[in-house]
Amino acid sequence: MPSSKPTKITVRTYKVGFGDCFLLSFHYAASDVRHVLIDFGSNRLPKDAAKGHMKLIAEQIKKDCGGKLQAVVATHRHKDHISGFATNKAGTASGDIIASCEPEIVIQPWTEDPDLDTDAVQPDLAAHAHLRSALKEMQAFAASVDSMLPHYGSLGSAQLRELKFKGSNGLKNLSAVENLMQMGKRKPAYVKSGDKVDLSKELPGVKVTMLGPPTLSEAGTLAYAASSPEYWLSVKNAWAYLNSSPKREAPSGMDIPAEARWFVAAAERASQEETLGLVRILDSYLNNTSVILLFEAAGKRLLFPGDAQLENWSCALKKSGVSAQLKAVDLYKVGHHGSRNATPKKLWLSLQKRAKTASATRLRTILSTMKGVYNDQFEVPRKALVDALKAESTLYDSEDIHGLEDKEPVTV
Repeated sequence: MPSSKPTKITVRTYKVGFGDCFLLSFHYAASDVRHVLIDFGSNRLPKDAAKGHMKLIAEQIKKDCGGKLQAVVATHRHKDHISGFATNKAGTASGDIIASCEPEIVIQPWTEDPDLDTDAVQPDLAAHAHLRSALKEMQAFAASVDSMLPHYGSLGSAQLRELKFKGSNGLKNLSAVENLMQMGKRKPAYVKSGDKVDLSKELPGVKVTMLGPPTLSEAGTLAYAASSPEYWLSVKNAWAYLNSSPKREAPSGMDIPAEARWFVAAAERASQEETLGLVRILDSYLNNTSVILLFEAAGKRLLFPGDAQLENWSCALKKSGVSAQLKAVDLYKVGHHGSRNATPKKLWLSLQKRAKTASATRLRTILSTMKGVYNDQFEVPRKALVDALKAESTLYDSEDIHGLEDKEPVTV
């Protein structure tokens, strides 16, 4: 008779480049292993990626899960988390391969619920629908920015790289979104903080807690802090960035009087910097719609927060009992590729299995990132955070993977 509880959990990481992709395998017996795929996307493939890299990874995922997924979690809509779910007319794309694994259920944040626009009649739900409408408009704006990038010559190289990265990351990824809506056998679960999703049939003996994202009533306006003591922020670099002055250079190829060129250049730069500011807002809002998941099974706790930033975490950590739940976390998927504002120091310091020396009970951390992709000012991944991860946990970095997958998956 099969066990009603898993005895161990393995976590596989895949080399998607700058993106997230994890396969959680819950072992009940030799012939009974259940699988959950958390995110599958990339916004920059590895330098050594072969043609059709994401399709090759999808085929590897299908092999690793034995052709069957119990659940798929898409933490939020960013390209580097869902692009791998994209399909094509021939039915041969990476997303088609994942769909062929017939997941029982797909879990996404409440902001992705397609019925919210028409069914949102109550005041609070109407506000939620308004947010979804605003997100759609911002993503349309991101698409226009993506098409205009060749004409953005006034920004510095670092800002231009950030604009290109965040602009493309905020696109709709329409086929991936549609695939996620329909690939599950059960009705999709669009979740918020505190929701309960019954996975007892798919994952018996596994407790899954939704810690985020918050609703609008919980989060208020979700004002984004320029800095915070919770960020892994270099003060020197921050001031250098904030105090940097724009270069006054005339656009090339324009017949403008010499005395007016500085003004035209300044106006052009101001417009493009405003565009970058708007794209940053979109990036932050999408990150803060991330599902934050806590899995408890086989006596272990695994924390997967997607790209949740400080604002999302602030709502989660102030709830009664959450900090106590997180103290005993055994494995932490580092938020937002190791950025400065996605692992609040309050959260990090609360993880009681941090330790200076290696042991069987020491905290394990998984970092999916790719150095040098974007954000030169504040670093992604943030060095101060990476140093802390290396000093007080057993760190697994996706950049250390050779081939498509981690050949030695983490077992907890």
